Amino acid sequence: MKVLGVDDYQVQPWKNGLGSTTELAVGPKAAGGAGFIWRLSIAEVTTDGAFSLFPDIDRVITVIDGAGMTLDAGPYGNHPLKPFTPLQFSGDWHIEGRLKAGPVRNFNLMVDRRYAKGTMAFHDFATGAVVLSNKNALRFFHLLEGEVRCGEAMLTPGQTLLREAGESAPGLNGVGAALHGEITLRP
Repeated sequence: MKVLGVDDYQVQPWKNGLGSTTELAVGPKAAGGAGFIWRLSIAEVTTDGAFSLFPDIDRVITVIDGAGMTLDAGPYGNHPLKPFTPLQFSGDWHIEGRLKAGPVRNFNLMVDRRYAKGTMAFHDFATGAVVLSNKNALRFFHLLEGEVRCGEAMLTPGQTLLREAGESAPGLNGVGAALHGEITLRP
């Protein structure tokens, strides 16, 4: 189990050159495509514009700050992106993002579908604890607000907990809100 914070994160330019993202964690290198099997990041979106293309990548995106945006996926439709509501889509799609009312910050999970699959959900601790039960998957947990304890570790907003597949970890208890999910490698 590993807790990551701002000193561990790396700012990277967007693939399309129109902005930057803060990479929280990245999985092993993969041949071709995006060059990774999975990645967690936070993007600051300040203007309407095209999303970077990521062939072979499944994406899950969640607005964590701001009013939201609409993803125009052309033949795949328009998808409203509301705060704290994860939306999954293909990195192969040509996407135009339109801001609803000013800038947003988006939390992103990207997974190379040739090697893995991923899920993400929002959790409000008022509804109870989070249990990192699937030991066959890498589990991630990113605290948005509040304080959460996982064993001896106390997480504060902006920190990310990673639990590798096969590791056991105690449940997460506290107050606040978080995004959590899992990444499962394909056989």
